[in-house]
Amino acid sequence: MNNMRAKGRLKKECERAKIDLSNSLETTINIDCIANGEDLNFTIYRADFEKICKNLFEKCIPPIEQALKDANLNKNDIDEIVLVGGSSRIPKIQQMIEKYFGKDIVNKFKTKISKRINPDEAVALGASIQAAIIKEKKFNNEIQITDINPLSLGTNIVNKENPSMSLMSIIIPKNHELPCKNKENYFTISEYQKNVAIYVYQGENEYVKDNIFIGGFELNIMNPQKEKIKIIVTMELDENGILKVEAEQENSNNKKEILIDDVLNLTNKQIEKFKNIENQFQYNNQLNLKNIKLKNDKKEKELLNNREKCIII
Repeated sequence: MNNMRAKGRLKKECERAKIDLSNSLETTINIDCIANGEDLNFTIYRADFEKICKNLFEKCIPPIEQALKDANLNKNDIDEIVLVGGSSRIPKIQQMIEKYFGKDIVNKFKTKISKRINPDEAVALGASIQAAIIKEKKFNNEIQITDINPLSLGTNIVNKENPSMSLMSIIIPKNHELPCKNKENYFTISEYQKNVAIYVYQGENEYVKDNIFIGGFELNIMNPQKEKIKIIVTMELDENGILKVEAEQENSNNKKEILIDDVLNLTNKQIEKFKNIENQFQYNNQLNLKNIKLKNDKKEKELLNNREKCIII
């Protein structure tokens, strides 16, 4: 169907039918002259609707499982289930959630799912409570809302098995309460290494290429040595989503830091900008690694030549 007006009318009527089927077992869709002078009239039953949307309904359970896992909770730790959004009124969704949590989960109102909060207003209610807490107004001790870090933050480390595929080293794990500050220790990977590239990533994947690059910088090494040098990387994230990343060479005043704004609400435009910056960083890093390799190859060649001379003598 290429008629956009007809599509809009059909979508509107389907939305009405979805709402009706939450309260009745059947409903009728009637649209006059939907296309080419033809009318659309038919009856749809709740069972048909549930069958059509089965795959979508089943997608509701994995996020619940992930949320429990992230919070280190199990089903028995849940006292009350609050549904959010108009579609949570669909009977099938409520049945699936009740089945998932089991009959033993009941709240103080003797119902498995709380009906005391309007699903359409739940998000606005939570936002208003959070705003009041920020303004330091007193609330019942039972109400506690905290800001958390939605995605892990970390940096890249060398993958010994596959050097071209850098690994993600998490410094601030996801769901960490804000504000927070964590640090990790890292070491240089080559003799007389002159600088260290600190890339900052956001995500949960094992390889940094599958996560979101949000910034980076290079720390020049003071007095490069043959031995490994410890680099301490610190990440500090505040309630406003401002991330401070600092890299410091151990036992020295040599350090560098950057600030990355609003890492909690990145836009597609920002992500694209960060990708361009990452490409430039990776290009520079590849040049540095190439130079290091050339120097190491030169040293190895000199050692081999010296060894051959010794053998000849």
